Amino acid sequence: MATATTPRLKARYDSEVKAKIMAGASLPTGGLTPSPKGAYNDPALATASRAALVTALGKDAVITPPALQMVSEDFAYYQKEIPGFYFFVGLRNEAKGITAMWHTEFYDMDEDALPVGVKAMATVALDFLQR
Repeated sequence: MATATTPRLKARYDSEVKAKIMAGASLPTGGLTPSPKGAYNDPALATASRAALVTALGKDAVITPPALQMVSEDFAYYQKEIPGFYFFVGLRNEAKGITAMWHTEFYDMDEDALPVGVKAMATVALDFLQR
């Protein structure tokens, strides 16, 4: 199941799916469902949260991804109720052969990254509560 947040994104999604089908790709069934809106990082919350992440993890460990990413997440439903900050915890570890993206049959995670994720989430939450 994929999520399209705007008519423009739905048209882009539809054209990319059609191109993949024409190329012989096997695609999952389910269709396209509307989202309440795309997952959106409130700029003030993102800036403050990024600062907390840099404090907790170090400047080199916090990477800002491209501005627009087409992902299918339910996080936007939470953001209907309250502002949110969506961030990823990197779980890639080439030394252990852990390189696949999530939502694939090859996905695995480096469990050594779990404490990093807990530290990141706790630091952002505590920083927010102190503001």
